[in-house]
Amino acid sequence: MARFLIVVLPLASHLYPALAVGQALGRGGHEIAWCGPESELRPLVGADAMVYPTGKRSYRRYAEVGMAAVHH
Repeated sequence: MARFLIVVLPLASHLYPALAVGQALGRGGHEIAWCGPESELRPLVGADAMVYPTGKRSYRRYAEVGMAAVHH
């Protein structure tokens, strides 16, 4: 048995494929933990799943993350 941490982005297009992989691994006897937005993950993975919650902010302007354009 192996242990897996599956990290997902807060987008349905990223959650569902990861959910399928996690479920297949779980059926194979592996231990699964999830990292992502709990409000999105919990309904999909169930109350007993280990979830390491993150925030859910999907978009930030460049200036907010230190990537403002440099003007010469």
